[in-house]
Amino acid sequence: MAVHWTFEALSVLFVTSAVVERSTNSVLSTTGSDHSVQPNEVRAGVSMEPTSKVTVLFAILGVIAGSLSGLISHVGVALLLALVFFYGGYRWCRSMFGIAKPSKPQQQAPPQPQQPQPTQPQMESGRKIATTGITPFFVMWLIFWIMTYTIKLAA
Repeated sequence: MAVHWTFEALSVLFVTSAVVERSTNSVLSTTGSDHSVQPNEVRAGVSMEPTSKVTVLFAILGVIAGSLSGLISHVGVALLLALVFFYGGYRWCRSMFGIAKPSKPQQQAPPQPQQPQPTQPQMESGRKIATTGITPFFVMWLIFWIMTYTIKLAA
């Protein structure tokens, strides 16, 4: 019964979001605005902001970790798995944005020529990555952990 209800709720959510998206696109296209984007149109040169990339990455990792945690019966192992996934995502983001680990100051080296700034905005620090990613990761992990465990118990 719970599994059937869960799938119905998810299907209603997806149908509702598709209807809202279609109506928004049709309103934009009928206003005659040049800024409207047609469905399934990809704009060249448009990329995501770094905070958006971090949020999406941690949300996806939360879904994977939550699904795997729901299959595990022991709570401690499930929490450890979530921490491993979060730390892995954190390290992945640090390497993706080129944030080096802070090191102890050493002797003053001669000044080096300045390198050109990257064209895309970057995350300032590893702490910013962790604080940006913790909420989407935890929420998605908890939702999918509960949903997977409920489906496992119902079967």
